[in-house]
Amino acid sequence: AFSPTMLESEATLKSMMLAKRPRSVCLFGTSADPPTGVGGHRGIVMALSNLVLPATRQPSASAGASAGENSCGRSAAAGSGCIVGNKVETSSPRQQLRFDEIRVIPVYRHMYNSKRGNQTSYNDRLEMCRLAFEGIDRVTVSDCERRCFDLAAKGLSGDDKVSVRVGTADLLDMLLEEEANTNFSFALGADTFMDLTTLKWKRSIDLLDLVGSRLMVIYRQVEEEQSRYCEQDLLQRIDKVNKGACKSQSNGSDAGTNGGPALLLNIPSLEAISSSMARTTTDEATLKKLLEPKVLQYIKQRQFYAFAGQSSTQQ
Repeated sequence: AFSPTMLESEATLKSMMLAKRPRSVCLFGTSADPPTGVGGHRGIVMALSNLVLPATRQPSASAGASAGENSCGRSAAAGSGCIVGNKVETSSPRQQLRFDEIRVIPVYRHMYNSKRGNQTSYNDRLEMCRLAFEGIDRVTVSDCERRCFDLAAKGLSGDDKVSVRVGTADLLDMLLEEEANTNFSFALGADTFMDLTTLKWKRSIDLLDLVGSRLMVIYRQVEEEQSRYCEQDLLQRIDKVNKGACKSQSNGSDAGTNGGPALLLNIPSLEAISSSMARTTTDEATLKKLLEPKVLQYIKQRQFYAFAGQSSTQQ
């Protein structure tokens, strides 16, 4: 016979299951020099925050919906994600599962020495990220890449320290040691995704395994003509990654042995803008389209980029 105790037991069991469920964290690395607005970086982070996955395709799952399956829910919420096969329409109806955290990671040191001296200071880029992404649910800005470098360079000095290279797989090693009960996903651009899955990155296979091949591939339809790859190329590669069958073009090695739920994110708000556009102009109307107001104010106050050397009366 039914009793209130049964309800209490079910509630207790559900609480225990939620407590044991690994946290789901999506990592989004960017140079952030500077971070752009809704048409760029902020739009990507907003979409990741709003992105909702059905239970069969949540980032902590090992298997997903079959190709061509429409997993959309019934209730509408602009900016949420709906999975159709391996593609996510980020303006489609809402589901129940979201990332617990979107962690924005400004690049600490460029992998190549020749490009390091040209970057705005790390602390300034951290602050611009905080300004660019403030107000978005479950978003944090992390200095974990700096901590990872400091850990790798511990006890070194001079040329030995300069030669230290810290890659994304090294960062994930550290994060998984610190946050064992966490499933990390990795958001990245289309060209970067294709390079990673052809094993052009340092420790490419390790990286794919560390995130369980949970890759959120950012697709900018407005830039398809300039990209090396079209949407169909990306969907085909994503399907291979999800089947654990991605091969290196050079040696045939498996890439992504876990066969995880990689997804293509089609974000309608994205435009053909870039950080380099913001670095090369002082035109107020243009910059207001490219940047969040507080980021623009920060840049002008510190006379970064094209504002360098200008007096306050010129701004």
